[in-house]
Amino acid sequence: MRDYVYVDDAVEAFVRALSFAGEPRVFNIGSGAGVSLKQLIGEIEALLGRSVTVEYSAARTLDVPVNVLDSSLAGRHLQWSAQTTLAEGLRRTHDWLRSAR
Repeated sequence: MRDYVYVDDAVEAFVRALSFAGEPRVFNIGSGAGVSLKQLIGEIEALLGRSVTVEYSAARTLDVPVNVLDSSLAGRHLQWSAQTTLAEGLRRTHDWLRSAR
């Protein structure tokens, strides 16, 4: 389970953090939504309109099983929250990859 945030949203958070004048803080920057690999694959398949080949392997012992961020501090102090849905972020990434060929 991971928390995916679109790069433009992350950049917006970083820009806002640059002008933050309060006490030093650590801000989590994420969507706050956990997405499993199966859900991510489903979103990719929906975008592509076809199934994709998936190869499963054992989890790495150093990876935490769930990583979902609470970015409410960034919301309060930076007036920031992720705006791009996973589906929209995947679509934009796909479009960019196709145009970069």
